[in-house]
Amino acid sequence: GTVWMKNGGAKSAVVGKADDSKDSVEGGAAMAVLVYVLCSSTMLVVNKAAMNALPFSNTVSALQTGVGAVLLYGCRSSGVIEQFPSPTPAKIASWSPVVTVWIIRYEHSNV
Repeated sequence: GTVWMKNGGAKSAVVGKADDSKDSVEGGAAMAVLVYVLCSSTMLVVNKAAMNALPFSNTVSALQTGVGAVLLYGCRSSGVIEQFPSPTPAKIASWSPVVTVWIIRYEHSNV
């Protein structure tokens, strides 16, 4: 079968047996986990340094959230991210208690 993959903004066809698509999915999942771990750990270190260097922790958090939202919107608009769920009022409402608890905990933690 044919598997379509994103490659530098252009799509290229990979032709092979049906079993090859399973390997590419597993390889893609492993790569996604690796990228997530690298981004998450790097962000943790940078975030901790920013919070210690700047006295305005809420401003730093707001800027990080804003930059993340702009990057997601840009990636989604340009087609880099093809399948990312759209925010809906129901999704926002369901996540608001988590965000509220995180903010309260963050405000009372020792950064």
